[in-house]
Amino acid sequence: MNFTKIKAITSSLSNSHLPRVVVLIVGAMFASACSIVPEPINVAENEALVPFETVSAFTQNTEGSSEQSSATTVVPQLGEKARWGGKIVSVENKKDVSEIEIVFFPENSFGKPRTGEASIGRFKAVVKGFVDPIVFEQGRLITVVGEVSDAHQGIIGEQTYVYPTLNALGYHMWKQTSDVEIRSEE
Repeated sequence: MNFTKIKAITSSLSNSHLPRVVVLIVGAMFASACSIVPEPINVAENEALVPFETVSAFTQNTEGSSEQSSATTVVPQLGEKARWGGKIVSVENKKDVSEIEIVFFPENSFGKPRTGEASIGRFKAVVKGFVDPIVFEQGRLITVVGEVSDAHQGIIGEQTYVYPTLNALGYHMWKQTSDVEIRSEE
């Protein structure tokens, strides 16, 4: 290709709308890449969320105290929004709601629980209506967005446990995946 042809192609591109189209396409790709958090658990970027550690520390410090004569504990963050995730332990369907017991794991940038990290406790997510324990099976990863509610007292084995609790506004069940280790033969 000679210099005259390159100059002709360059001038036709600069006079066309192609650069604007490219900028729009690239901009749309960046915008979609920023919103990789699944819709049911997505929150506004500037929205403050209550960390699990804050509520968990409070509930575990009140465990066994004299003010804990009932099955619930009032927490200071009551009604504030949180997004917590982890592995499902069990589901208990009650009259109008279902309680999902979850082992907490810190989340990555798009809200998925990082099960390789250490867990610092469990929580319960209260979902309106019925959830099928076969679908919400033990070991499945879930992330819940909800409002912090009164903690629930329960039993794990023979020990009393105070569960930080969320009234679910939305949740996302993560696809089940398998990790595959690839070894090179050297």
